Amino acid sequence: MKLLTIDFAPSRRQRLGGSAFGLTLLVSGLVLAAGALWHANGWQRQYQRLQTRLTIERQKDAASAVAHRAPAVILSAPQVTAINEAVSHLNLPWRDLFDAIEVATPPEIALLSLDPDPEHQLLRLTAEAASPEAMLDYVASLKQQAVFSAVSMKRHQLDAQDPNNVLRFSVTLSLTANGKTMK
Repeated sequence: MKLLTIDFAPSRRQRLGGSAFGLTLLVSGLVLAAGALWHANGWQRQYQRLQTRLTIERQKDAASAVAHRAPAVILSAPQVTAINEAVSHLNLPWRDLFDAIEVATPPEIALLSLDPDPEHQLLRLTAEAASPEAMLDYVASLKQQAVFSAVSMKRHQLDAQDPNNVLRFSVTLSLTANGKTMK
């Protein structure tokens, strides 16, 4: 019979073949991990640069806002009163007032002035008429306008210097809002 050699330990070649595959996988994994760390480091540096730039831009914006901010204005009491008076004049229902006066004014009446008094919700009107009848008809026409709650004639005078004998008169109109006296 022939002698058999039985070796229970793997040969060196077999041992290297199995571990060569594992070694290749290990080296590939290490290369991939190194590449990932390198990219992550680059992203971290870019993030830090952007954060620094953002901080600088915010500081510039804050400095610019302070430099361009309007100076604080301190108003005196007369200035505040004048501003409030101007605003109250602007808040009058001008379109409704002019429309009502235009509808009520006949051609024989010449309007000279309109003087609003928003504090008391009054409108003072000065006009000229050719005759006392035209003046009275005009006042009656103004009383029919819904914008005015009360109409009263304050004064009238005949201009003796005028050869046409023009009658100048003043009327005070109380303003209303939606049928109620404004106050």
